[in-house]
Amino acid sequence: MVLFFDGEFMRSIYLDIQALSVMGPFFFHWYGFAMYLMSILDLDGGVLDWIMLAVWFSLTVFEQVLQIILLPKVFDWAYTAPIIDNSDKSEDVEENKAEEEVTAEEESDPLEDEEDFADEEEVVEEEVAEEEVTPEE
Repeated sequence: MVLFFDGEFMRSIYLDIQALSVMGPFFFHWYGFAMYLMSILDLDGGVLDWIMLAVWFSLTVFEQVLQIILLPKVFDWAYTAPIIDNSDKSEDVEENKAEEEVTAEEESDPLEDEEDFADEEEVVEEEVAEEEVTPEE
């Protein structure tokens, strides 16, 4: 959404969402992990439960590493990248189209085309008249 509706307000929302995304692998995954672990211990979980717990642990650590690597770059971009003014782009496109239409109209004036066509007709008529006047030998 930042691409289409870029602005200071959208950047602040984007930064807040990115800050909240840290809560997944650093809090909520561990909370869910603890709840799952307690249910395994209380209900005498099988081997599959312990395997799933190991997979959950591995994925959580992997997500934490990704967050640590990527989030500083994301925050840096959000703070330092220039804000794109999307409204200017559409106006520029419309202005360019209008300029192209005016240029096209100037290049091909319909009156000039009619005059050229009329001149060509006169030349053809004169040639035909000359052929008719000259006697054939």
